[in-house]
Amino acid sequence: MQAKHPVQQFNGVRFYRKPNGYYKADWKKHRGIYMHRFVWESIKGPIQPGFHIHHKDGNRSNNAIENLELISHSEHSRLHYAERKETDPNWWLNGAEQRQACARQWHQSTEGRAWHSKHGKESWRDREILSRNCDHCGAEYQYLAGSLKNGIGFCGKNCVSAARRKAGVDNIQRSCVICGSIFSVNRYRKTKTCSATCKKKVLSESRKSLRPHGG
Repeated sequence: MQAKHPVQQFNGVRFYRKPNGYYKADWKKHRGIYMHRFVWESIKGPIQPGFHIHHKDGNRSNNAIENLELISHSEHSRLHYAERKETDPNWWLNGAEQRQACARQWHQSTEGRAWHSKHGKESWRDREILSRNCDHCGAEYQYLAGSLKNGIGFCGKNCVSAARRKAGVDNIQRSCVICGSIFSVNRYRKTKTCSATCKKKVLSESRKSLRPHGG
């Protein structure tokens, strides 16, 4: 009687061929490990995070150690992209939503976040250190090449906040509680009056309300 799924063995472990072509062990006995990974770890040692085991000849049934190589996730993706594009130039147009969902899942995973963190640090490691004058106070400061947004830069957080206040980026319109006039004010300030005159009236009314009434 022919087996339902082709079987391969290595070090006494049985692996069954899956629809995607990979060979995988029983989950209950061996936690469902893939054969190519099991072979590599048995001979070469643990697989580092962010690395994959690639079949050199593209045949997922050929799990001989000579046909396996350890490569990074990005290099593995590049190789498989090239293979699919060669066999079907329009493959990327099919199932785009599923691929996008898989990409989002990987980017949000522990492995994906670790890769982004490492890649981000490496991208800034060799940046040139430049000097320029602060766009608010004029003081000279140093910055990394490529870090300026729209060619604007400040020497510190205080100057960033002062520049925003000066530009009125956070301004909103309010109605004066005394005269009803509409005035512009920073959204983070508690100002309720449009002028010093109206402010004095608020203070005067507040003092009157605190005075004791005569009998």
